[in-house]
Amino acid sequence: MRISLKASIITLLAIILLTACADIPPGAAPNETATHAMPTATQATPAAAGTIPAEVPTRRPALGCASGDVTLKTYFDPVGQYCLLYPARFTVGDVAPGYHAVFYGPPLDDYPLDPLRGALSLTEPGLALGRTVTQVVDEFLQSPGPHQGQALSIVRETLTIGGEPAELLKDVQGEAALTWQAFVVHNNRIYHFVLFPMNDGLAQARPDIDAVWQAVQKSFTFLEAAPPDAVPMEATPVR
Repeated sequence: MRISLKASIITLLAIILLTACADIPPGAAPNETATHAMPTATQATPAAAGTIPAEVPTRRPALGCASGDVTLKTYFDPVGQYCLLYPARFTVGDVAPGYHAVFYGPPLDDYPLDPLRGALSLTEPGLALGRTVTQVVDEFLQSPGPHQGQALSIVRETLTIGGEPAELLKDVQGEAALTWQAFVVHNNRIYHFVLFPMNDGLAQARPDIDAVWQAVQKSFTFLEAAPPDAVPMEATPVR
């Protein structure tokens, strides 16, 4: 009798347990682990289906400095607030953001330390302080330097750079060679271009000088103001 009662109790308990397990949906998690994946403030939440994630704004060269020509590259200086195209065979050196950059053509001789090459330098010497580009050039020609006393023999031509009136000075004596120099003023800032060497005895550099000047003059584009900690960049050509 006692054995029969004990067996009945065990059977009843087994039935109760089986019934409780059957009430739990398949795949349900136990209560103690159901909330372990709560998102925190530092976790990124995925975008809702069908929505486009917002793009992070970035500073890019202006469209005027984009080119599908694989023979050209883009140079972008957000501090100097400009971009331009230059021949892909050139290299960029002596870069000081917002102040100076030089575009060097390939070496044209075997001198290892200082080979002959055509080049263009671009400098931002300071503010115009209300002066026109003509006034800036007049003061340059009167300033001390290798060009001093050349004012009457230098050829002055007007042109446009970046949509602004500019002046080109031909056959200006530089520190080491004869140069062509151009000036333009934009937003009260002076931009000074120097092409070198222009000596008749170094004529083999002239094709590279002509190529870089043509590319720069046609593509030079002024940009809006940029943060002071931004840095220049070279962009690969758009294909």
